[in-house]
Amino acid sequence: MKKYFLYGILSVLGLIVVAQGTFAGQYYKPHTNRLGVWTDLGANIWMMQKGELKTSIGGGLGLGMVYEFQQDHFLLNLGVGANMMYNPVKVNNLERVLFDQDDIDPLYGPTGEKVDYYYTMKDRKDKYLNVQVQVPVMLGYGSDDFFFLVGAKFGYMINVQTFCDAPMETKGYNHTIGWMQNMPMYQFYPERTKSDKMRCAFNPDVAVSLEIGGYVGERIKGTGYNRFRKPRHFRVSGFVDYGLLSINKATMTDPIIMPEKYVAPSTYDMVEATSLKDAISSNAAGKLNNLFVGVKFTALFDLPQPGECVLCNSEKKFVPRPVKHKK
Repeated sequence: MKKYFLYGILSVLGLIVVAQGTFAGQYYKPHTNRLGVWTDLGANIWMMQKGELKTSIGGGLGLGMVYEFQQDHFLLNLGVGANMMYNPVKVNNLERVLFDQDDIDPLYGPTGEKVDYYYTMKDRKDKYLNVQVQVPVMLGYGSDDFFFLVGAKFGYMINVQTFCDAPMETKGYNHTIGWMQNMPMYQFYPERTKSDKMRCAFNPDVAVSLEIGGYVGERIKGTGYNRFRKPRHFRVSGFVDYGLLSINKATMTDPIIMPEKYVAPSTYDMVEATSLKDAISSNAAGKLNNLFVGVKFTALFDLPQPGECVLCNSEKKFVPRPVKHKK
């Protein structure tokens, strides 16, 4: 992870040096400092790799602040923002078994009969509500109507809450008489739902970002010093943020953790006694990369500029008046 941060910083520094060198030969160097706010809306996609989980498509809504420096067509953006993200994750059907359990109501004698107790979980869905905090470092090009930005966004996702709903069916296989189903008095349930709330942890992320758009509203075109140029700018854009790093912390824990043994209902409930592990933190997960695609609205406001030095921009060389010394 550290090398990605280092490469990103070096790339940004290199692009800034190149851009400054490009403009260094120009006599006239107009520049502007701006502060602004933005809001975005889009699809948040969790791309699963090397695991049992399928890609998740959710949504996100964000707000943030930005500082922009513009020199001629060169743009530099620095800021901070946060997105509220929602992602549902479907878990493949699972079957788990407690083998060789004592039958709680033996048919042939008081002891000795064995039962395999089955859990079958279908259509489970884990719903994640997260806040993603990002610090973008973006460089780009801007004209009177069009702009684009490329760069990196350093981010961290914070899990607010994960909601798990796991429909379950339980049944038993008696080694003597065969299958036993739909017998609640023996804890064989045709349909039950285990629900739980939990929290999970994420890794930091580095995203490659591209933003392309244009300015909206009245724009005054022209070159040179223009006292009447409006100090506010509004723009609409589309963007893509692709995370380079796997953000989830997968473990060896199973998505469903069974109780120690099969017992009578008076001891404990076999469904309620189970516990759930959220999907992306379980052994069913592989690598998870985050992709956020959407639209963005930005409002920028010019900061006060220092007064122009007329003499400094004069093409005539300043010749100081000679000073006469009194004898």
